[in-house]
Amino acid sequence: MNPLSDAHSIAVIGSGSWATAIVKILTDSNKHVYWHVRSAEDKAFLQTEYRNKKYLKQLQFQPGQYTVSCDLNEVISKSKWVVFALPSAYLGQTVSELTVPLSDKFILSGIKGILPESKTTPGIYFTKNLGLPQAQFLVLSGPSHAEEVAEGQPVFLTLGCTEIKNAVLFKNQLNTAYLRIGLSTDVFGIEYTGALKNIYALAAGIAKGLNLGDNFQSVLISKALAEMNYFLNAIFPDSQRMIYDTVYLGDLLVTAYSEHSRNRRFGELIGRGVDLEGVKKKMKMVAEGYTSAKLIYELKQEKNIQAPLIDCIYKILYNAVSARTAFQKLSLQLG
Repeated sequence: MNPLSDAHSIAVIGSGSWATAIVKILTDSNKHVYWHVRSAEDKAFLQTEYRNKKYLKQLQFQPGQYTVSCDLNEVISKSKWVVFALPSAYLGQTVSELTVPLSDKFILSGIKGILPESKTTPGIYFTKNLGLPQAQFLVLSGPSHAEEVAEGQPVFLTLGCTEIKNAVLFKNQLNTAYLRIGLSTDVFGIEYTGALKNIYALAAGIAKGLNLGDNFQSVLISKALAEMNYFLNAIFPDSQRMIYDTVYLGDLLVTAYSEHSRNRRFGELIGRGVDLEGVKKKMKMVAEGYTSAKLIYELKQEKNIQAPLIDCIYKILYNAVSARTAFQKLSLQLG
C-alpha cells in the first residue's frame, strides 16, 4: 500500500473539542483537512465564522484551511488518512453509514473509550470486526487536553501502530512548535489505557467530592497505576511496555488531576452527592469513564482479573452503592 502524504489527504471525523483540537494541529502543520460534522448548522458556522460554535469557541481558523461537509462518504473518499475523533458510543453508528471502502485507508483513532455494542476498542473493532489490516490502524493518545492544544500549550502525544514506518509517515506530516510525538507498537495497550485512565479519573473526582484529601489522592493514583499495569499485562502482555511513559502514566495523571478533565468532574459531582441523572444534565460533554466502567468491569470478570478500584467505581455507578460507603471499603484495600 502506498499512502499519500499530500496536503489534501487527511479527514477528521467529529465535531467535539478533541476533533477541533486535532484539526488545529493539522492546519498548524499546513495540512488541508476534510472535516466531517453531522449538523448543518455547525457546518454553516464553520464555513462563515471559521470557529466551532460549541467547542473551543476561542479557536479561530483561517479561510481555506479545511473543507467541511456533512457527507461522511464524500469526506472519506477524498482522504487517505482518516482520523476518528468522536465519542466511542458513536463510532459504530458512524461507520455503519459508510458506503465507500476503508480497505485502502489508514485509520487513526483519537478515541479513548470502549465501543458499547462490540465491547471492544476501536483498534479491535476495525482490525478484527471489519478486517482492516493491523498495519493500517493507528492510535493517537497521551496527556492532551483539547483546551490546552487550542492555546498552543506544549503537548506530548504517542502514535501507536504495529508497523512503525506507518506511524512515522503520519508523524512526518505534523510540524508544529508545540507538539512532540513518540512512537509505539503497543496499540491495544494504549487503547485500553485510554479507557482505564478515565475510570481512575472518576475515582479521583469522587475522592475530591468526598473531601478525602491530598494524601488519599496520592495513594489512590499510585494504586491506580499499579492496577492499570496489572490489567494491561493480563489482557495484552508486552515486554516493551513501560508503564511510566507519558502515554500511560502521563495520561492517567492529567486526567485524574486536571480541571479540564470531564471524567474527574463527573466523579466529583458523584462524590458531592449529585445523582447520576443530575450529573448527566450538568455535564455538557461525554465522560467516557461512565460507559467504560461497565464494559471494563465485565471484561475483568470474564478474564478473572483482580481490580478493586474498578470494582469500587462499578458498584457506585451501576449498583447504587453510596460513594462514601464504597470508598470507606476501598480504603481498607489500598494499604
